[in-house]
Amino acid sequence: MAGQGRKRRLKLDSSLLFMLTILIGLAIAAFVLHGWSGLGDGAVEGASTLVRIGPLVVLGITMAGMIQVLVPPSFVSKWMGEESGFVGVLIGFGAGIITPGGPYVSFPIAASLFRSGASIAPMAAFLTAKNLFPLERSLVYEIPFMGTNFFLARVIASLLLPLFAAFAIPLLMRLISGHVRLSRNE
Repeated sequence: MAGQGRKRRLKLDSSLLFMLTILIGLAIAAFVLHGWSGLGDGAVEGASTLVRIGPLVVLGITMAGMIQVLVPPSFVSKWMGEESGFVGVLIGFGAGIITPGGPYVSFPIAASLFRSGASIAPMAAFLTAKNLFPLERSLVYEIPFMGTNFFLARVIASLLLPLFAAFAIPLLMRLISGHVRLSRNE
């Protein structure tokens, strides 16, 4: 368990370092192209985005934490784990459709479920369905702007994609993992 914590911290640190490197590169480019005003404008735009999106990120991460506390890992393993089969995929599919919010909510929830024992196939169905059939986006934006006929045609045309993702992603991950191992041994 301690090794997992160390791995998780190392991954977080490398992600942070990567993002910091990109930020420094962008700041240098803004300064070279626009001087101090470019740096200031970029900081103001960043702060404005943080004010708009920051609360959503905090809420999404907090929701994921509450799910981990309220839903026992044994429940997640039973209904969305390796042995759940097609039922787990359908649960992931349905949960993806009804999960509110954008990626700030869905990815922390998916990570929380995954840490609690959900397997790759239901998580693939969850994230694919969330992106293809988000209920609130469909009701608030798609149907009013594009019409019911377009909405129904799009849903029918893409209905099998989350199920395909649930089948294909675990297979591709095994293939990629096998390839990575082979290249490390060579």
